[in-house]
Amino acid sequence: PNAERLLTALATLSSTHQVTSEFAASIRKRAVEFAPADEAQIRSFLQNHYRSAGDMQEAKLEEEKAVLARKDAAETRAYVERLWWDQDFSAATAFLQQMGAKEEAEPDRERLLALTCAYETLSQHRTVDNERDVAVIEAALRAFQAEPSLQALRDYLTLHVALPEPEVHVAQAAEQQEFEEYKFILGLTPMDNFFDNGQEQKADLRNPLFESLLEPLLHGSNGAAKNRKTKSTSWRSYLAGEFRWGAQGMRNSDSRDAMQTLRQHLEKLPGSQWVEIGSGFLSTSTDPGAHVEALVTFLRRSQLRPEQRSPDSAPLLSAGWWLVPEKTVNHRTEQLQALLRALHTHHLAQLSREETSRKPGGRLLAMGSAPDALHTLDSREFGLTEEFEKQLLPGETVRCVEIVWQDPLASVSAETPYKLKDIFVKTPLARHRNYATYLAEDALGRQVVVKVIPPSVTTRHAREHGGLDTVQDALRALGRLNHPNIATLYDMGEQDGQIFFAREYVEGAPVTHTRFSAEEGQLDIAATLLQIVRALAAAEAEGVMHHNLKPENVWLTDAGEIKLMDFAVAGFLEAPVRSQDDGQPKPSYLAPELHTGQAPDIRSDIYAVGMLARELLDAHRGEAPSEERDLIPELWQETIAKTTDADPEKRFQSFRELEQSLREVQIALLTGDSDSETHA
Repeated sequence: PNAERLLTALATLSSTHQVTSEFAASIRKRAVEFAPADEAQIRSFLQNHYRSAGDMQEAKLEEEKAVLARKDAAETRAYVERLWWDQDFSAATAFLQQMGAKEEAEPDRERLLALTCAYETLSQHRTVDNERDVAVIEAALRAFQAEPSLQALRDYLTLHVALPEPEVHVAQAAEQQEFEEYKFILGLTPMDNFFDNGQEQKADLRNPLFESLLEPLLHGSNGAAKNRKTKSTSWRSYLAGEFRWGAQGMRNSDSRDAMQTLRQHLEKLPGSQWVEIGSGFLSTSTDPGAHVEALVTFLRRSQLRPEQRSPDSAPLLSAGWWLVPEKTVNHRTEQLQALLRALHTHHLAQLSREETSRKPGGRLLAMGSAPDALHTLDSREFGLTEEFEKQLLPGETVRCVEIVWQDPLASVSAETPYKLKDIFVKTPLARHRNYATYLAEDALGRQVVVKVIPPSVTTRHAREHGGLDTVQDALRALGRLNHPNIATLYDMGEQDGQIFFAREYVEGAPVTHTRFSAEEGQLDIAATLLQIVRALAAAEAEGVMHHNLKPENVWLTDAGEIKLMDFAVAGFLEAPVRSQDDGQPKPSYLAPELHTGQAPDIRSDIYAVGMLARELLDAHRGEAPSEERDLIPELWQETIAKTTDADPEKRFQSFRELEQSLREVQIALLTGDSDSETHA
């Protein structure tokens, strides 16, 4: 029963080979009692075993013991922070007391115990109101070793903010001093203890290093911006950020140059102040939008080309903004509260380090003290994700956005594809003002076409339309269409601040590029138009209108089938920035009433079908596109007239009516009942 070596060897062996049987778990449970060298590893496997079995209490206990066994300061801190944010302060205190009082760990342990008191107090939206907790926090502040880092400053401010207001604190101290004097007079307190306690109470709780850093942020302002036109706002933004320099690191000179360049960007802002602390910095401004824009500009310019620097040594930045009305930060306590929240916002950005490391440039978060705070971040230079709730401090949940400053697809290629859900985007096909089109491959190995709205446009659309529901609902409706003449929508979604959808890849060409035979040309045109109209009718039956009908969106496949694609969806409507023009005039497929702001309806699509029919007939005759009626074959004139009339009331009122007219043309062409030549 006490075969320590055998039990330890079996436990190590089963852990190494990831044996998950009940017997292996029982061996590990007995072996860890002997505190073997790999105790932490064995306990980690026990933790996973209990979690898989659904015994969360035992899993939590084993996790705690594994952390204690590893004796790693960073891991200990991370574990205690999770307990704080779970508001399990009694568990955090008990864990820290188990650490023991080893001399080298004592300062960290005492600081963490004091922070536990502070966060518990803040979670209840109050300051410390009992003598014991005040003493614990004050002791930690007096012993505070101020290393130059944002984490140390965050701890320092957390402890300070948890204490009562200075005036209240002084009154409480006076009452306590009076009480101690009575105890001394009654002989209940020895003389040495009484005078030592008095000297300790007089000790200054402020750290000189941090106070010198905070001074310009709390009291300084440079007023207006220099050489920059910026808007005046009623908000103030507090920014906390920190650099790290990839896997290969960076020379000190490069680091200093980057920090100085960023400082120059931020100091141009109105009401700006700047402070460096280690590899991090703090900054304030009275123009939140410009504050974010300046940092985004710096990040974009700092992203060097691959031939200039290895990606492993590229600078990464985690940053967080706290936005607050200017009128609410007039006093030191209010300013400390704002800085504290900026530091915690940065901490949340930093916690996603694994995700951030896959994103060149880093991660930027913004939070606000009021519901409309995030609306101040309005710029075409960056995008915002949809707002989501995040726990900033224990017991304090606020609205948050991630700032998306890069176009994730800017450098996509077949060699470096970009993954959207289960779709690998490989080749750019066209870039538009508001979106871009790419060739991609889905999880089934099919070629698909992907259209993506970038983050900045997504943000603007969400604000103008009260969210993204209209876009997503329209895409879902398209996804329900199932017709052989409509390109199938495979997937849709939102990722990294982008909206996208993936549809069927069609091999073929726009229908207007088709050369119809001289003998059967008009008959083929009629058959083609019937396919189009029947597809539109099927979509209408599902409540979907096309409203974007033009030759580029009507393709004839290599198999001879019509495919309608790219139905109108808000955000995905726009001509390419660059388009090739063959010099020929192009007929307008936009119904006349739409030019006056009238809402589109089924007759707008009918008009577009008529214009397409006219272009196909003109092309078949070898003529340039024309709106002259006498150039239209006589057999088609009535159909064309009733589809392209400027008055929507005089057009066909349904696809069924249009289909019937096209069927009559088709029958006449088949039976030869009418002359198909141009009407003189």
